[in-house]
Parts: sequence; C-alpha cells; structure tokens
Amino acid sequence: MKAVQFEGSVPRYAYSMIMGSLSRRAYYDSLSNIVFRDVARPALPNQEWVRVKTKYAGVCGSDKNLIQL
Repeated sequence: MKAVQFEGSVPRYAYSMIMGSLSRRAYYDSLSNIVFRDVARPALPNQEWVRVKTKYAGVCGSDKNLIQL
C-alpha cells in the first residue's frame, strides 16, 4: 500500500530547512523529510478487527506545519 511518511534524518532535515527558505518546493522533493513509498500492509491484531478501505485522505494544517518545522 502507499504511504506518506516523515523520515527523521538530520541531513534531510537540514536540506529542508536550508532549501525550504529559498523555495517551498524543497519541503516535498525527493531529498526532503517527506517520502511517498510502498509499505507492507500491517497485520490485524486479532479476528475481531476489520480493515477499512480509505476513499479520501488529507493533510491538515498542523501536519503541514510539522513538515516545515
């Protein structure tokens, strides 16, 4: 499945802070802390749990602020 993840690496953070001050695009490019990747589907804890299919998702303002630290 696809996921947007925050990768907390110091070099990526430094890149985002330096280049982000020049262009907002740097917060989302291939060297930033935000990565879009395939991840393994997590196992359900037990038989009583169900998996729900997501139709829409979004990023709220506080998430956006975390990206731009």
